Amino acid sequence: MPAFVGLDIGTTSVKAAAFDKRGELIGLRREPLRLMNKEGPHQEQLVDDWWNATLKALQNLQADLAGDDQRIAAIGLTGQCPSFTLTGENGESMTEALLYSDNRATREVEELLQQYPPAYVHRVTGQEPSPFFILPKLLWLSRHHAFLKDRERQAYVLQPRDYIGWRLTGRMATDPTHAACTLLYDIVGGRWQTEWLQALGLSQIQMPPVLPSNALQGYLAPEPAAATGIPAGTPIAVGGADSLCAVYGSQVVDRDTVCDISGTSTCLHWLVEKPGTDRAVNAYPHVAEHQYCAEVGLNTTGAALNWIRSIIGVDEEDISARVAQVPAGSDGLIFLPHLASGERENPNRKGAFVGLALRHGPGHLLRSVAEGIAYGLRMRLESAERGTSFRRALISGGVAASEWINQLKADVWRMPVDVISETETTALGAAMLAAEAVGSEIVWNRERFKRLYPNPEKAAEYEKGYRAFLETEAAMTSQAGKAGE
Repeated sequence: MPAFVGLDIGTTSVKAAAFDKRGELIGLRREPLRLMNKEGPHQEQLVDDWWNATLKALQNLQADLAGDDQRIAAIGLTGQCPSFTLTGENGESMTEALLYSDNRATREVEELLQQYPPAYVHRVTGQEPSPFFILPKLLWLSRHHAFLKDRERQAYVLQPRDYIGWRLTGRMATDPTHAACTLLYDIVGGRWQTEWLQALGLSQIQMPPVLPSNALQGYLAPEPAAATGIPAGTPIAVGGADSLCAVYGSQVVDRDTVCDISGTSTCLHWLVEKPGTDRAVNAYPHVAEHQYCAEVGLNTTGAALNWIRSIIGVDEEDISARVAQVPAGSDGLIFLPHLASGERENPNRKGAFVGLALRHGPGHLLRSVAEGIAYGLRMRLESAERGTSFRRALISGGVAASEWINQLKADVWRMPVDVISETETTALGAAMLAAEAVGSEIVWNRERFKRLYPNPEKAAEYEKGYRAFLETEAAMTSQAGKAGE
C-alpha cells in the first residue's frame, strides 16, 4: 500500500509522519533537536543536527512501514521558518542555523528602514520589517563574519526545508511560502528582490530557485537512501512552510475561519484574496497556488508552557488537574508571554509575571501562562483590520491535544473552537503536497474535529483578565521602548 510522508524539520524535533490515501496516520517517528540558547538574543541550532535527526527519523519510519507492508510513494518537506543557515556552493555550512526567534538584528532593521520605508517593504514582501526575518540577520552577519566580507565568495541562504531538500536530492530549491519569510521576495510578482541585496552590500548572497509547493524537487539520492533504507529514486516534493502546511492539512477553504497552529510558537492564519495594507498583519502565499494567507503570531507559546512546567516539576499529564484548582483569571496573576528576547514587533519587550503574591501557587503559574498566551493571541487578532470577526477558530498542532487549553481559547476569544482530531496536520499538509507531486491525492474527512463552545460565565471573567492584560502590556511595551532608545 502506498504511504505519503510528511517530513517536518521543527524547532525541537524532526518528525517523519506517514499517511495513507485517506489521510490516516499510519506511522510516526520523532527525533529531538537541540537548542543553543546563548546569552542575549542569540538563538541557534546545529545544522548537522537537522540532517542527523532527519536520517534517523526516516530510517525508523521506513523500518516500521516495511514491517507493515507499506511502501513510501513520495516525501513532502516542511519545517520551521524563517530559520536559516548559509552554505557555500558545494553545500558546506558557513554558519550555524539562526532561528526565527533570534532577535540579534535590531540595529540592522533600523538601517534597513532608513533605505526602504516600512510601508513599501510591507507592500512588496507582505511583511512588517523586524529581526524575525532573514534579511536583517544577513546584514548582521555581514558585519560579524569574515566570509561575508569576502565579496568574491558566494553564500546560499537555505532554510531547514531547503537544506534538507538539497541533502536528500542534490538540488537546491525553495517554495513561495519559505521565500516570503526572507523579507526579500515579491509575493505578488513572484520574484527575488536581488536589487535590494545589491543596494545593501550583500551582492554575494544567493537565493535558491523558487518552485511551486506541490512540485517535485527531485529524487532521493543514493547516499541518504542507503542511510535510511528508503529506495533511491523515491520522489521528494518541495512542500512548504510549517504553518502554511498545517492550514492546508486542515483543509480550510473559507475566509471566516482563523487557523491556530500551535507548537513551540503559534501562528494564526486566515485565507485572504490578496495581501492587505494593514502592517499589523503579515501576508504569505499559500501552498495552494494563487491564494494567500494573512498571519499574526507569538514566538513562545508551547515553549512557555514547557518552560513553566519544567520549572515547577509537573508532568504534562498532571497539568489539567493543577489548573482545575485555580479560578479563571488566576486570582489576578498576569503573565506576558515574551520569553525569547521579545517578539517580532518589539524585540526589546520582556516576559513577566505581574501581580505575584504569596497566595499564588504552581497551579496559578501554570494557568496564568496559558491565559497570557490566549490573551496575547487575541490582542494580535484584534490589532488586525477585521478584529475578531471570525466565525470559528480551527486548532491544530501539538498543543491541540490539550483540551483545557482549547477550551480556554474558546472562552477568551469568545468564539467556537474546532479541534482537529489529527494533531500532525503540518506533516499531513506536506504529505498531501507530496501526493499531488506524483499525480495522486490524499482525501480525508474534513469534518473530523471536536467543537468547543465558549463558557459564558468564564468568558465574562476572562474579559476582566484580558483588560488587565492589555493595560499591563501597554505599560511594559512603553518601558521596553524607552529601554531600546
